[in-house]
Amino acid sequence: MEDRDYLLGQFLKFADLLHKLYCQHERRGSTPPQLIGNAAIPMAMQSPHRALAVLSTRMTVYLAWAERFSGADAGLAKWTRKELGRIAALLKDKNLDTRVSANGKAEILLGYLPNAK
Repeated sequence: MEDRDYLLGQFLKFADLLHKLYCQHERRGSTPPQLIGNAAIPMAMQSPHRALAVLSTRMTVYLAWAERFSGADAGLAKWTRKELGRIAALLKDKNLDTRVSANGKAEILLGYLPNAK
């Protein structure tokens, strides 16, 4: 899917993965009760552009870490960063100012959920 709301859910899912990897390696496994993507879901369901604006200020440390990290899980960190970039490129042409419909809220959730294996 390439609908805005589904992509937004995907972005939030990968933001959480990057945050979790950072915590595992830089905070000795001390992960907060709520990761940044999960915390942004309610805001994203109201205002996608506002949620991404808030994330832009919080994610810079995790993105920079993933770029320079060379320990265990370095490949996963770099892949996650790349996925965030791929999704961001798809989102850049979407209208982030329009309200999220009830269907869109469901798409955010579907995009956020892990893929079945």
